[in-house]
Amino acid sequence: MIGGFVVLCMVTAAVASWLVESVTAETQARTRESETSSTEELARLRDLIDRLNDRPALDPDESDNGAGQRKPSTEPDQGNRQCKLPLPDAPA
Repeated sequence: MIGGFVVLCMVTAAVASWLVESVTAETQARTRESETSSTEELARLRDLIDRLNDRPALDPDESDNGAGQRKPSTEPDQGNRQCKLPLPDAPA
């Protein structure tokens, strides 16, 4: 009976060891895959930043497609106008 118990313990230990090794290997593979994709994404973003830094600076009134061009204002000081709301009557 003790021999059967020992065999059962050995089999259980072997299965547990195999399970731990399998999970560890899969985790390491996913980590490497994640690091690879992160490295590729980082390289792509650095390339994009470099390309954007190499572009000539535009004036605030300029745009690549012309959609952002401002039209001259007909009203003076239109951008600095403040909204004046009536204040509620103070209790006497």
